[in-house]
Amino acid sequence: MRTIQKSESLKQQIYDLLKEEILSQRYNDEEILNERRISEELKVSRTPVREALKALEAESWVEYVPYKGIIVKKMGEKDLKNIFQIRTALELLTVELAMGNMNKELVGRLEECHQKQQNILTENSSPIKEVFIDLDVEFHGILLEMAGNELLTVMIGEIRDKIRRFGMNAIFSGDYRYTETLKEHLGILLAIQAGDVEQAKEKMKYHMQKTYESAYVYVTSFRK
Repeated sequence: MRTIQKSESLKQQIYDLLKEEILSQRYNDEEILNERRISEELKVSRTPVREALKALEAESWVEYVPYKGIIVKKMGEKDLKNIFQIRTALELLTVELAMGNMNKELVGRLEECHQKQQNILTENSSPIKEVFIDLDVEFHGILLEMAGNELLTVMIGEIRDKIRRFGMNAIFSGDYRYTETLKEHLGILLAIQAGDVEQAKEKMKYHMQKTYESAYVYVTSFRK
């Protein structure tokens, strides 16, 4: 059962809870989010629920439709393209900033992360999807740490949430994408080790393009 901790802002807690349930697809596209029902389920007044829904609407997670009310916003092919255009630009900036702050410790962590991903493919006949994806996030997270820009970290986090809205774990439904991701990460890593900023950015751009292509196949085929 969903619960609310009274020690924190009710609006923020309800916002976080509803957003997570949208991301995890507990709510379907265009499903109506009934303010009264949510308040009854959570045993809170309708005011913080209304405020949380307004915050979600401001971030385009939900939208108001006349005669229906607040519904979960459906995201399609155009949304996916827009999201990856922004993510690509942010990831290229991350690489550029990271290369300016590069040190042996952080590069060593990138190498270790890549090796862990390699081990998963080597040691398992069927890749452990959740672990592999966690390491994928870790790899990009180390680059963000190297970049040292907190606002950039927040922005990429928001973009990742948008991507997760599509059910992006499914892009790894084919084993080929594990292997390709590993190769793409290696290309980025080798360029970083060589201190070649432009090559690292090219490798990241390629990685984003291939990730987008896999996501596009999922959105246009499996998610409909």
